[in-house]
Amino acid sequence: MRLPPRKGVRPSTTNGPPHQQLNQQPLDEVIRETLAAHVFNLPGVTEAPSRISVPGARALILPAATAAGPPEAFFVDGEFAHIHPGGDSSLHICLPRDLAAAAADAGWAEPHILVASGQLPPTHVMVYAPRDTQDLAVVIDLVEASWRFASGISEVERLQRSYPMTLTGFRHAGLTVTDLERSEAWYAEVLGLKPLFRESEGGRSAVIMGLEGTSLMVGLVHFADGAHDDFNPFRTGLDHLCFAVPGRREVEEWAARLDAQGVTNSGVVEMKTSPIVNFKDPDGIALAIAVPPGASI
Repeated sequence: MRLPPRKGVRPSTTNGPPHQQLNQQPLDEVIRETLAAHVFNLPGVTEAPSRISVPGARALILPAATAAGPPEAFFVDGEFAHIHPGGDSSLHICLPRDLAAAAADAGWAEPHILVASGQLPPTHVMVYAPRDTQDLAVVIDLVEASWRFASGISEVERLQRSYPMTLTGFRHAGLTVTDLERSEAWYAEVLGLKPLFRESEGGRSAVIMGLEGTSLMVGLVHFADGAHDDFNPFRTGLDHLCFAVPGRREVEEWAARLDAQGVTNSGVVEMKTSPIVNFKDPDGIALAIAVPPGASI
């Protein structure tokens, strides 16, 4: 498992038990919620109050039938990781010794406070709280590695198994825009998307927008040193982004809504697979609304 270096200085942590992270927490609760939703959906994992952490800590538990990892892959019984409560979004997890060392070297983790005294093996680490979506992806990878360690799944077996490679749909699309505030206002007014959280680092700024009651997310990204040219579907990359609706009536209603808001559009076009309406955002990025295959039209 290759780990990129964690950006910035390490967070401050306590010198004695309970082992907690004191700063550099995520600014948006969505980060914490996304992490929990993912890790508690790992195969075979159940949630329970941690038996060794502070009150309120949420433990990841494997039942005895699938907890085939070595003893050092667990804190106690089937608990191989836990998420801390309250304002501390760090985790304690168990990792193979080489990966635990690599995670610490790359700045993503540090040994559990009790490792130095020999009370816990060096497989036990604190993983720092994810500050943004980039951190979140690495932290999720580390928790999945902890789950494989506790499950007794080797790296070769991981690559051979099909379920880690299953695609379940599109999670989000990221669009580069020239004016972040203008695009955020347009996607909110025209499509009804709401901002979930924001990111800013160096010359890159982004707002992640979602549709209430769905898993749909669109990331709008602006680069201070970007080309700032108009969208062109003839260049390699995105041709268009199409949103799904349940049926023909919704396509027709969206065409009417776009007309009412002064957004130039194709009107309802009869395609071979379904009716569709085509339009563009303020940067000329091609968008569409259509009925997915198999739906009633």
